[in-house]
Amino acid sequence: MQNVLSGIGDILIIGDGGFAHEVAEYYKTIHYTGIYSSDKIWFIGPSNEIDFISSMSSDSCLYSTILNGIGNEKRRNILEKFRAITHFTKWETLDLANFNSSEYDMGNIFAPGCIVSTNTKLGKFCIINYNATVGHDCELGDYVTVSPNASIGGWCKLGDECYIGAGANVLPKVKVGKGAIIGAGAVVTKNVPDGVIAKGIPAKWL
Repeated sequence: MQNVLSGIGDILIIGDGGFAHEVAEYYKTIHYTGIYSSDKIWFIGPSNEIDFISSMSSDSCLYSTILNGIGNEKRRNILEKFRAITHFTKWETLDLANFNSSEYDMGNIFAPGCIVSTNTKLGKFCIINYNATVGHDCELGDYVTVSPNASIGGWCKLGDECYIGAGANVLPKVKVGKGAIIGAGAVVTKNVPDGVIAKGIPAKWL
């Protein structure tokens, strides 16, 4: 494998699993030209993380684009470590969504087929996955994951690092607490506390 500290114009993706490779394809879909061929996209994972960290300094980043490629709910610790060590300031947001006057911070991934409706605000490094829907006037914190086919009703608030499972349905005006996990297919009818696992129809937690 070529040195991950390659050269100006390359794209660096933090992560090397299936989601990271999906992100690479999203990027090529949006920006495809000859320079964005696969040999210009680099992945950082467990096999090369140590070498990368030991080589990187605040003034040595030659990448034109930095992307989040970690799709699970643990990405905050990993991405914050890279941000602290490398001083990356520009994280690309990938937008393959249907947007309507919404606002978002850096590093978000909006997958094909998802919808983010009017007057919604998102923090940084959120993932809105395939065919997920986020309703109008919602507020999403940092590192939120909305899994494929999940639906978030209008006026909802999702706390930092919460995870909405595939096909889950969060009804309008519901608040989901920081770090809470909503199980696949759950229907959330009332506010969810921080850090709990909620599942079922209607969703319940201990």
